[in-house]
Amino acid sequence: YNVVQPTGLTANITAASLAVSGISASDKVYDATTAATLSGTASVAALGSDVVSVTGTGSGTFADKNVGTAKAVTVSGFGLSGADAGNYSVVQPTGLTANITAASLAVTGISANNKVYDATTAATLSGTASVAALGSDIVNVTGAGSGAFADKNVGTAKAVTVSGFGLSGADAGNYSVIQPAGVAANISARPLNVTYGGVNKTYDGTVAATVTTADDRLGSDVLAIARSAAFIDPNVGIAKPVSVSNVSLSGAAAGNYVLASTIGATSADINAVPTPPTPTPTPTPAPAPAPAPAPAVLESTLSDLSRSPPYALRVCCATDAVGIAEQCDPGTKTPNPLNALAIVGGGVMWPTDVGSDLR
Repeated sequence: YNVVQPTGLTANITAASLAVSGISASDKVYDATTAATLSGTASVAALGSDVVSVTGTGSGTFADKNVGTAKAVTVSGFGLSGADAGNYSVVQPTGLTANITAASLAVTGISANNKVYDATTAATLSGTASVAALGSDIVNVTGAGSGAFADKNVGTAKAVTVSGFGLSGADAGNYSVIQPAGVAANISARPLNVTYGGVNKTYDGTVAATVTTADDRLGSDVLAIARSAAFIDPNVGIAKPVSVSNVSLSGAAAGNYVLASTIGATSADINAVPTPPTPTPTPTPAPAPAPAPAPAVLESTLSDLSRSPPYALRVCCATDAVGIAEQCDPGTKTPNPLNALAIVGGGVMWPTDVGSDLR
């Protein structure tokens, strides 16, 4: 026999699947769409020496528009070309994922108010807070915003940081809130009211005066107040007017204040200069009694009288117990001028040269 192979047989050859590779999806910021951006170079690996290449521009689509991580991306749009392209069916890139991150959504419509220095950084806000969400997204502003200056000090167009606003609504999860930016306001100097107290002084012939100060500074602010003060005149008086002038400020916080007035008034006393106390005199000791005079004159007188006998003169130097005068010779004892003279004999005239203290 001669073999005869089966004839009339038929079969189909179907296209082989040929996957496009080399493509990835890029992360994106939420934009309210499902569009995904692709990157990479699309390629295929045909069988044998088949000539096949990739055509078309692929596009990617997220499963939904919302924020998420490793979200699946569907790719379409790639095709095949080349001599053997008809033997293949293209398979779009698979297994692609990417992230959608929240979009920033700025709160607007807020401004800060100017203020007078109050030793704090607090800022008062005004306006109506609002946001402009993408597309038809539903997003609202929540919360009560608050403002703070960069520092407490006086200045113009000072930056104010705003916080406290939030977001709500069906699509709020796709956004991160941005607090109002570019907000600025002025802090102006605070008027400082100073009062003065006069200090009493003792008259010194000048109008120079000393005054104390009190003021309405805030908190622990450091201020020094320089001033000049003068009485209306230099004379002694009660509650005399004192004028204050040339008032100025210095100190760490001086730039945050402005004097409500650079002059002022008060009063004080000028007291008379005290009279020095009269010194107490030192007692003068009583003088010692003068000694009894010497009997020189009496002796001389007695001596003269003795030349005329029978007359004789004796001085009584003492008395006995019953008051009878005792006689003594002149010169033997100190005569006692308080005793009487006794005359012995027929009598004698009192000598004129005897001292009066003996009479």
